[in-house]
Amino acid sequence: MNIFQIDRLRVITDGVLNGAMNMAYDEALMSGLSEGNGAPTLRFYSWEKPTLSLGYFQEVADVLPDKVNELGAELVRRPTGGRAVLHWQEVTFCVVLNANQRGLWEIFRSIHECIGSGLNISGIPAKVLPITSEDYVETDGGKRHNPACFASPSRYELTLNGKKIAGSAQKKYGDFMLIHGSIPIQPNFDKLFEMLAFETEDQRKDSLEKALSKMTSLKDEMKTDYDEAELTKALIRGFEEQWGCTVYSGNYSEEEEKKAKLLYEEKYSKTDWIYRKP
Repeated sequence: MNIFQIDRLRVITDGVLNGAMNMAYDEALMSGLSEGNGAPTLRFYSWEKPTLSLGYFQEVADVLPDKVNELGAELVRRPTGGRAVLHWQEVTFCVVLNANQRGLWEIFRSIHECIGSGLNISGIPAKVLPITSEDYVETDGGKRHNPACFASPSRYELTLNGKKIAGSAQKKYGDFMLIHGSIPIQPNFDKLFEMLAFETEDQRKDSLEKALSKMTSLKDEMKTDYDEAELTKALIRGFEEQWGCTVYSGNYSEEEEKKAKLLYEEKYSKTDWIYRKP
C-alpha cells in the first residue's frame, strides 16, 4: 500500500563511491526534496572499500579506529541514528520522501515491505516481523546496547529464516524522511566485531556469537552468491509493486550535485564530523 501517495518514484543507481561521498549524496537528496528542488527518490550505491558507518548519536568510543585502518576500511558518520554498520559486499539503498504525516514505525514497515517484496521476487523468502526485543552487552558497569546495528532487532524488522536480513536507519526533516539501509550479501560480521570496542576479548566473542543468532546474510541463509545489480533490479520492482507507482531512472539535479559536493567538502570528509561528540 502506498501510504505516501507517491505517483512517480525516481531511481538513481550510482557506481562505486567513497563513504563520505555516499553520505553526502544521501543528505543532498533529502535537502533537495525538503527545499522543493527534488523528488521522491530511491537510490542504490556501492562502496570504494569496506566502510564502517557510525550512527549520528553514536560514541566514537564504540569503535577501534586503529583496527579500522589496519583492516583497510574507511570510517564515516551517518546523518541518521542507529549503531555501527560495516558496508561491504551488500546492497545499499536510500529512500527520501514526504512522510505524508505518517508515524515512524508505519514508515519503517512500509519500506521493509517494499524491500521484502523485492527479495521475494528474487526467490528469497524474507518477511517483515513485529520484533520488539533489544540486545544488550553485559559490562562491569551494567548493561549497554550492543554497538553493532545488525545485532539489535526492533519493531517491523525484515527477516530471513527468523534472522535480521536488513539494517536501516532514518532521519526526519520536518515531514520529510531520509531512510537508508543495507542487505548483506556476504557474511562480514566477524570483521565488523573486530572493529568494535569491548572490555575483553571474551566479551567480543560472546557478543558476536549472540549477534549471529539474530542477524544473517543472503549467502548464510540461501547458500547462493547473488549479483548486486540483479538484486537491485528486483528491489526496484518491489517498490513499484508495493506502492503501485511509476518508477523512472533519473539523475541528480544541478542543485543536488552542488549540495552533495559542499556536504562532502565541509561535513562528511571532515575529522571533526566523524569524531564529533554526540
